[in-house]
Amino acid sequence: RPVVYGTQVAFWIMNDVGGEHRRTGSAPLGIEVGVTAFVIESEVLPLHQSSFLRYSVTNRNTADIEDLRMAMYADTDLGSFVDDYVGADVPRSMGYTYNAGAFPNNSYGSHPPAFGIDILGGDADRDPAMTAFLYYAGGDANRGDPNNTLEYARTFDGLWRDGTPITANGTGYNQGGEVTTFAFSGDPVAQSFWSEENTGQGRSAFLDRRMLVTTQLGRLASGETSVLDVGFIYALGTDRLNSITALRAASDEIQQRYDAGTLVAPTMLPTGAPPTAPALVAPEQGVSAADRVSLAWQDVTGATDYIYQTSLSPSFEDGSAFLTQTLNTRTATGSFTRNVQGPFQSVDQTIYWRVRARRGAAVGPWSESRSFRYTRPPSIPDTYVVEIMGPGGADPCGPNAVSTTGCPPSGSPLIPTAPGNIVYDLSSGTGPYNGTGAYAMTALPYPFSGSPTSLAGAPSSLSQFAPNDFEIRIVPEDEGSYGYYRFESGRLIRVPFQVWDIGVVTPGEPNDPADDIQMIPVLLADAGTQAADECVFQFNGPTQPNIQGGGRATQRIYAYYPIDDNYSAFETLASALVDADPNGCPGGSTTTPAANRIDVARGRPIQRDVLVQVGTTTTVADLEGTVIRYYTREGSTPSEPEPQISAGLTLDPPVPNPASGRMSVTLRLDRPGRATVSVVDVLGRRVAVLADGPREAGAHRVEADVAGLAAGVYVVVLESDGGRVSQLLTITR
Repeated sequence: RPVVYGTQVAFWIMNDVGGEHRRTGSAPLGIEVGVTAFVIESEVLPLHQSSFLRYSVTNRNTADIEDLRMAMYADTDLGSFVDDYVGADVPRSMGYTYNAGAFPNNSYGSHPPAFGIDILGGDADRDPAMTAFLYYAGGDANRGDPNNTLEYARTFDGLWRDGTPITANGTGYNQGGEVTTFAFSGDPVAQSFWSEENTGQGRSAFLDRRMLVTTQLGRLASGETSVLDVGFIYALGTDRLNSITALRAASDEIQQRYDAGTLVAPTMLPTGAPPTAPALVAPEQGVSAADRVSLAWQDVTGATDYIYQTSLSPSFEDGSAFLTQTLNTRTATGSFTRNVQGPFQSVDQTIYWRVRARRGAAVGPWSESRSFRYTRPPSIPDTYVVEIMGPGGADPCGPNAVSTTGCPPSGSPLIPTAPGNIVYDLSSGTGPYNGTGAYAMTALPYPFSGSPTSLAGAPSSLSQFAPNDFEIRIVPEDEGSYGYYRFESGRLIRVPFQVWDIGVVTPGEPNDPADDIQMIPVLLADAGTQAADECVFQFNGPTQPNIQGGGRATQRIYAYYPIDDNYSAFETLASALVDADPNGCPGGSTTTPAANRIDVARGRPIQRDVLVQVGTTTTVADLEGTVIRYYTREGSTPSEPEPQISAGLTLDPPVPNPASGRMSVTLRLDRPGRATVSVVDVLGRRVAVLADGPREAGAHRVEADVAGLAAGVYVVVLESDGGRVSQLLTITR
């Protein structure tokens, strides 16, 4: 029977005698491994964000094992599988992965975390520690993955698969230097040798990496058991290297608690009978409900939380059952309320539901079951429309267009009164102008397209910034803006266009410039990273075959907000750097002051879009006067947030924002009263209630898990005593 540790625990047993050893070709050792994996819910982030595994290795063979080694292997693919860097922190007995910063990081943005495998301890008489750290380079003949018993044994000893020792220089394979069993044991934060930041031959090349953390535990007699405790540690810093610093601090915090005996300590299980079944409150049996449904039940004495279950079958046994655990947050009447919407897809279904109470590990019986008729209206699809006005106001779908493919017969089908130059609905296009994968947003001959290499361009980004709309304006170069090669060389250049957040604009009506925010173009050159490819914004990249008559493309265009929405502050720094450079194209660390004015954490509504050379167009200057407008959504949209203080109410912005899992908001009341905090989607529908009940005057923090909400933009609303304030919240995945 396993021991329960932490907040949640999983336990399993495995052995090596149950099947062929096809990878190694070796004979079984006759070992049994019991694994207890657990996590700890804690306000201490290193504990809360890490996982812990206790390995219990028993020799079931009649023969002794003379030299037991254990190794933890990980193919982390942190953000992108081709730009992992690794390192060995020998004093901490930790191997780790961090991001090389080579490519746009869609998983983590500009602040990728670091991940470590940390040997914490085990049997006191063995005192386990990391004895070797090796990396495998995907596809490399000498440093690749092992394929047989001998090669595995060598890598466990800190040798390359062919038996060559690791040498501290270059890649570590036959590069000369001191022999070691620890690859890249230098400090990358300090850029010291021997690390992937300083190999003695520059930075490491970008390759797929896996890592192996090994400990030698010595003799394991027949029937003897050895225990090894390992932490899988996560830490997020302010940038990729600072995440290593944060990882070290997390390792030290965890190791201190482990040494004190408080990390791996048995969790006390509750005693006594399980809690009784809850009494259901609402909805009543057989009622019809539209959209989302609130389930309510009475609190049970001694219950710590509840599990509710919904199903399409009264037996709850047809595979359609859906389990969710609630939090222990009671309403003012002492009942529990849960808003549910799923997994229901049909617009007309009978849904069965029931609830059970839990006290720690003691789970009570199910309540009675009830049913309701679910009549959710059909979902309204997200739609994205690109409107392009050519030089002089020319209609890209008019009689002089090179091609009208992608143009609707008369304006957008969803906005019949819109002008004819709304040319493309990305959610429903066909042919080369489809809304998936290699999509093209174009209104020839005024060319503009999503890059064919893009799998997640403007549509997936724009939904996070609705309801605001955006424009790219092609202007004379002396009226242009400054572009930054954030993903490559760090160069700054002058570009002949501007990018704007234009607020909420009704299609077919003029834009009110009062709420416009100028944004910072970020560029990426598909043709390469040489100065010739980056120092002039021009048709220089690959030909775009999907565009009728298409030719070469410009650099990719991304758009970020400036810090404090202050483009002028960025421009002041950027212009001085560009003017001072003989080529008007400074790069590297010299541009950091300007780059620091980019609000990377806020995300980018426009990404991976290019201008394409078509028709008689030969230079970008030929497009002067073109305006490309992105409408983020048609139909209903949430209104702009109200002033943050209204009727004695204050609602701080959500933290974090964007959010993908847990988030929190702080509300303030100047007098006692009932307060409701809810989340509203872009169609004005309430999708979640975060808090509802009486509150004392003062500040109150409300935490919630928003992992169940689809990616997009929402409004968090606080209502109390007739007052109402709100803040925008972005959900990412």
